[in-house]
Amino acid sequence: MAKKSLLVDILHRRCGEGTPLAGVIPGCISTVDQYQGQQNDFIILSLVRTKFIGYLRDIRRLIVAVSRARLGLYIFCRQSLFNNCHDLHNVMVQFASKPNKLELVIGEHFPTERNVFSNVHSIQKVVSDDVTILGSIVHELQQKLIGTSQSEIT
Repeated sequence: MAKKSLLVDILHRRCGEGTPLAGVIPGCISTVDQYQGQQNDFIILSLVRTKFIGYLRDIRRLIVAVSRARLGLYIFCRQSLFNNCHDLHNVMVQFASKPNKLELVIGEHFPTERNVFSNVHSIQKVVSDDVTILGSIVHELQQKLIGTSQSEIT
């Protein structure tokens, strides 16, 4: 619950009224236990832990967490921690076969006109090896939005 409260607070500060990203707050922020029985097109799942897996060692909770996305599931976690958990071995083997880098296409907006089979040139995309790169991209986009909104005022 503490992580959920922190995420809600951060999103309201960065995406709330009076900010450059106003109005782009996700439709739902929930804990795994609260989300059972629900679905969404895209899910960002934070499994960030410090030393212990905790309640996610219960495979039923993990199944609920990873089975609710219709179009895209993005998981943030320390993969080595979960790889070392015997109870989750089969799930982690399946995850290991999937891409584990976030790729962002520069200048693309939702909904995109590009289809799944379109080739994206490497110059148009950024591959994020860790969350610091993602943070710098978000910061850069915010700065561009601030510049755009200030030029509209003058």
